[in-house]
Amino acid sequence: MQATKGAVKFVRNAAPYGLGPSRSRFGYLCVEGMVMPLGRDEVDPETGEVRLARVAVLPTHYKSPQTGALLEVENPHVWAYPKGERP
Repeated sequence: MQATKGAVKFVRNAAPYGLGPSRSRFGYLCVEGMVMPLGRDEVDPETGEVRLARVAVLPTHYKSPQTGALLEVENPHVWAYPKGERP
């Protein structure tokens, strides 16, 4: 239900995040603002703080609210919701 409301989208190719193929026909779940640790440290250039490096997880597909079909995301950097469904 959350997938057809736009709150959950999917990542079909998770290799850039270090994950193998998904056994789901939709792929891995993805939510707005999701990040994945890279397993290495990075230094914040402004503060000098050492922290775990992370990368934003961007969706590749979403479930159509009308048909339930899996469709490609037009712009993964913009999280779009169906009209009137913003949580």
